[in-house]
Amino acid sequence: MNERELLSAASTNNYADRITTVVLTGGPCAGKTTLMEKIRNEVNSIPKVKVFFAKEAATLLLQSGVNFEDAGADETFQRLIINQQLISEHNARITAEKFAAKHSDYKVIIVCDRGIMDGAAYFKNDYEFTNLLADFELTKKTVYKRYDAVVFLRSAAVGAAQHYTTMDGTPRKETPEQAVAVDAGTYNAWCNHPKFYKVENASVFYEKLDVAVEYVLDAAKIDAPKKHFRRFLIETPNMVNLITEYTTSSTNEQIFFLNSKEESNVYYLKVQRKGNEVRYSKREVRLGYKDSQYTRVFEQDSTITENEFLKELARLNPTILPLNRTILSFYCNASIRCELEVYPLIQNHMILKVCMNSEDDFEFIKSNYRIVKEVTKDLAYSTLELARTSCNILKT
Repeated sequence: MNERELLSAASTNNYADRITTVVLTGGPCAGKTTLMEKIRNEVNSIPKVKVFFAKEAATLLLQSGVNFEDAGADETFQRLIINQQLISEHNARITAEKFAAKHSDYKVIIVCDRGIMDGAAYFKNDYEFTNLLADFELTKKTVYKRYDAVVFLRSAAVGAAQHYTTMDGTPRKETPEQAVAVDAGTYNAWCNHPKFYKVENASVFYEKLDVAVEYVLDAAKIDAPKKHFRRFLIETPNMVNLITEYTTSSTNEQIFFLNSKEESNVYYLKVQRKGNEVRYSKREVRLGYKDSQYTRVFEQDSTITENEFLKELARLNPTILPLNRTILSFYCNASIRCELEVYPLIQNHMILKVCMNSEDDFEFIKSNYRIVKEVTKDLAYSTLELARTSCNILKT
């Protein structure tokens, strides 16, 4: 399928001003996978905004058994990637247009997990990649026009090498030195796009992700208020009234902790079940000092396969029991999103995580829940410590 055929199938229409296509790109181990999950959760929670995703072409090929060696040459593999990328973007665009046609008051964002220009980082010169694009009736200029904005995340290998890893469930194989080179090549491929956003590494990983989300929203001209996240230990509310009053969704979680060589590094596996859906993930948390306070300085969550999950269980830490809990998610009103952590056999206390548009919303929380204390930055109420104490801290 060439570019002309795709364009004829997804022609320009009156939805164009409400659909924004954004590329997420960057060097290896930049946090892109975690960012995709964050966008999925946060952007879809904004009223009158819907997000669709075009999955990374290289990952789809690798997961289907196609790899560089089998393809026979770098150019051949990149040709397959471009073809798959065009198909993924086409499918996302058609879906977005159908949604926009039915919801005239919505803005729609298409997030592309990498874009066509990413392949340029793997060619020795521009001439070879330009020739490859020509086979698809593409040029650098027409590729740029496909996307309204580009958000580039800097690889951890650049300035944050201590956080670079190839052990996070992704098909990444680059050494830190190779990652630096790919990072530079990817940056050069995209930096001349008329709406190019660069996200450098931050001292705290989630701050880097917050910046990237803001750029995505800015590209779509969505003026979303800055979120305020707080976490509270509360007395257990009347659950019947809560479920009756609010539309809640329930997710069951099982958390398994892994051995770690350093006490400041925490690794755990999570199995989330929501209805018939099952998601496996691996999280890394690094503790350290920030502003003279011992706290989380790095967090990264990566989706993994069931097979990868089973392999990782070989590293299970036998001294920490698996943690089971149910997360009830709901909106108190249009501006307050809540997550209630419910632990088995504990009836007197729960943990409430609140995402508010402003601190004024806190008055609503205080009037509706019996707050024991705030535990936003209290590591005693972290997932690890709750598992270590078997949640006894909540029973007092």
